[in-house]
Amino acid sequence: DGVATRDDEGDISGAGDTPTTSPFDRRTLGEDYIASLRNNSSLHVTIADQVAKAYEKKAEYGVFSLFFTAVFKDRLRKWTSDVLVEEGHAKITESEFNAYLGLENAMSICPLNEIAEFWSERRFLGQQAFIETMSRNRFQQIRGALALHRPQLPSFDKERDPLWRCRGIMEHFQQRFAEFAVPTGVSSIDEMTVRTK
Repeated sequence: DGVATRDDEGDISGAGDTPTTSPFDRRTLGEDYIASLRNNSSLHVTIADQVAKAYEKKAEYGVFSLFFTAVFKDRLRKWTSDVLVEEGHAKITESEFNAYLGLENAMSICPLNEIAEFWSERRFLGQQAFIETMSRNRFQQIRGALALHRPQLPSFDKERDPLWRCRGIMEHFQQRFAEFAVPTGVSSIDEMTVRTK
């Protein structure tokens, strides 16, 4: 006669169901949301073949050179070398500048608090590769003289641009990244997990 009975609908009390977690578990909800953003995002490398060849030829240094081009690196080296000579230090060679850049990159992944600790001879401190690559004094000379822009007549407004010292290198990397990779989906998530591009 078309009238549903309790048996037809099943047990409405839910006693036969398996227990479930609360749908309002904030931690799980937040983790699921962030995971969905990550899963729906990617980076499309427009020059994948060039990246593969660069890695095959020179490993990490080859990929690094795609972004930090030889022309740009040589320009920075010459500007830095000029500052070093003005301060009474030796000029910096190409191989020494490459070593300096490598040490700067390595410092970003080695968890030590002070620069001096990388060259320390104390137990549980120090990095032998740093000691073998360059003296701490020379490293600090180069770091102190590092010029990220042409020393004379910079083309930026020092009064209005707080990033004038590094504006050139920032623009260089922004341009290189834009040429090589296109983000899809969410590019970054701020502390409030708001989608941004």
